Amino acid sequence: RSATAASQLSYRIFSRLDSNGRLANLWGSPQGISPAESHEDAMTPAFRQSPGRTRRRRSHQAIKAVHTVLCPNCGTAKRPHTACTGCGYVRPGLQVKTSRAGQ
Repeated sequence: RSATAASQLSYRIFSRLDSNGRLANLWGSPQGISPAESHEDAMTPAFRQSPGRTRRRRSHQAIKAVHTVLCPNCGTAKRPHTACTGCGYVRPGLQVKTSRAGQ
């Protein structure tokens, strides 16, 4: 056999027709077309999710109320383990200087 006949034989062995009748290589993508172009609907879900499953998935996405405590120094509401925005109080013996936007 000649070199061209051998290459044509291996070309027939290592290729097949895809579902659209186009020549495809061993890995399934048609020749001359990138895999991204040949599988347009590959990223769509196979089945719809039921409303209950969707709600169960979103049950942790609700906005939760911010927990606040009263500052023992000035009495304004502040988040726990943080400095008070009003007076700068952190703990006994430690007070942080605060800069207010209005002053």
